[in-house]
Amino acid sequence: MAEGVGPAEVALQGVGEAAEVSAAPVFMMEGEIPFARRLWGSPDEGPFVALLVRHGMPRGMAETAAGAMRGGLRLPEEILPLRAGEKVPMGGGWARVIHAPGHADHQLVLHDEGRRLLYAADHVMLGITPNVGTWPETEPYPLARYLESLGATRGLEVDLVLPGHGPVFRDLDGRIGELMDHHGERLGAMRARIGAAPESAYEVSRGPFRGALTVHQRAFALAETLAHLDHLVLEGQARAREGATVIFEAA
Repeated sequence: MAEGVGPAEVALQGVGEAAEVSAAPVFMMEGEIPFARRLWGSPDEGPFVALLVRHGMPRGMAETAAGAMRGGLRLPEEILPLRAGEKVPMGGGWARVIHAPGHADHQLVLHDEGRRLLYAADHVMLGITPNVGTWPETEPYPLARYLESLGATRGLEVDLVLPGHGPVFRDLDGRIGELMDHHGERLGAMRARIGAAPESAYEVSRGPFRGALTVHQRAFALAETLAHLDHLVLEGQARAREGATVIFEAA
């Protein structure tokens, strides 16, 4: 599907393997280090299953999704901290660390000002949109933080963008505009859907995320839908009706 770029554990697993082979140091945003060790060192599937079930996914499907997505990962013993605004050496030059939350709370991108490059991670990609989802461990309202960080990235002096997935591209501001339009359209469509009939996040997710999706993909679709519905609540356009299953209705 177009949304839901691969889970963070794939990237972390690759980092661990690369560090073992190359002996290269591993860097993360300072806040990500204890978070990653807590999340992946001894994963507890319970909160993840509870979130999915609470928002309408059948329990058996939720348990299958959690089992597939919440396996433990062996992280490097030493991880060095990065802080927003500092510069790090890269290929004979320097790149500035920019905190870009949304896809992940502690995601960073690197701006090589001298060579006018942006190492964009999963923040801005061409042809696909990053999964911005509400998960048990994320801070509230990830879509609001993503849209804010997109706006802060607009206007950087960049000639080439190197994303974490897909082809490199040049028009950073143009792609940011497309992403903002996409989320605006998605919010409008979900607002219209719950205006026609109140539904759970799982039910709403079956509108934009159609087709024969795996259980894993369905979990990502639900998390992304929930982030959009929470954003509508934040903006006063929807209400969440609490119960055994949370139901969203238009405000």
